[in-house]
Amino acid sequence: MGEPQGRQYGQIDIDSNRYLAGPALPGRRLLAAVRWDSVQITDPGTGEIVAGYPRIYGRSPSTLQDPELAMPVLAAKPGSWGESSIRPDFPEDVRAWLDEADSKRLAQSLRSIGAACAAAGFGNAVAAASRAIADRPGSRPRPGCSCGCAARSARTGS
Repeated sequence: MGEPQGRQYGQIDIDSNRYLAGPALPGRRLLAAVRWDSVQITDPGTGEIVAGYPRIYGRSPSTLQDPELAMPVLAAKPGSWGESSIRPDFPEDVRAWLDEADSKRLAQSLRSIGAACAAAGFGNAVAAASRAIADRPGSRPRPGCSCGCAARSARTGS
């Protein structure tokens, strides 16, 4: 186990790779258990496991991160949506909805997704956002959408 220090944004460097520990931990000492197949990051003050990742050998071109850990920062700074490193983790229909949103709707949507993410996890939060987008009045199924909205549209005649 090593004791890397969280950088300004809650990131730590291990073997030339950067791992996101979470925005709540910048500048804090962290424990990192580095195994042949995984990296586990722990807050030594509480003993809480704050992140776990598969071990990356070689150099990763970007920070390894869990979208659930990055979501609070994105919700707090919605203007960074367009350049967000977790943008590709969102389903296509949710990405399109957020891309088309004005700044007020974008901020509200990201805060709502962030709250749902904290309560139920990233996957469940974006799945719920996808369903909400598909179920809104006047919605049309997007090409390639796999969220079931095409079947709902056929059933309801919309």
